[in-house]
Amino acid sequence: MNTAFELIIRETASALATTIPLWYAEFLQQQDLRTSRYFSDTTALYGLEELTEMNTAYEIQQYMPGYLLIGSNSGDYGLLINNETTNIYLVELGSLSSDDAAVMALSLEDWQQKNFSSNEEDISAPSPYTIRRNKALQEYALTPDAAWHSSLQQIQQQQKALEQSKASNTITLKEYLSEKQRLLTAMNTLASENNGYLTFMQWWK
Repeated sequence: MNTAFELIIRETASALATTIPLWYAEFLQQQDLRTSRYFSDTTALYGLEELTEMNTAYEIQQYMPGYLLIGSNSGDYGLLINNETTNIYLVELGSLSSDDAAVMALSLEDWQQKNFSSNEEDISAPSPYTIRRNKALQEYALTPDAAWHSSLQQIQQQQKALEQSKASNTITLKEYLSEKQRLLTAMNTLASENNGYLTFMQWWK
């Protein structure tokens, strides 16, 4: 590694009270990444001149100790790395937490093959939080709570569609009143069967 460039990396790491993984330090030098640059339509990687500023601004070491913010998707998500893995992580900047960190790529080489994508649909693995939530959703779908709320949503959707039909004059007044009464009866019946059924978020908590 170029001695002068290595010195800048050490100074940057010292300013951030963390270390920059060797594999990423080598990438910085190979790319001569001194100032920020786009590596795809949305993925911007910070140069050495911006690393300290951006990591300090987002208080990375406070919310995600041991991680380094290396770029963003030009939106609400940041790209981070750490010294424990070769993963590149995608995390929402408004809720910085390792629990919310999805694996964007398993290595720098893997990421390069993805053309440095920072799109959620290209992630290699979901965040720990997402994994737990998806498992809970599968369990919730088998409960009476889920069945009741599904029926409620169906009636509400039918009511909305009915009002849209009325507004666009694609239904007669007689048909509208008849269908409205049917849905009202169905809603009252469903309400009477409510045994304290919880929504997914209420049930999960």
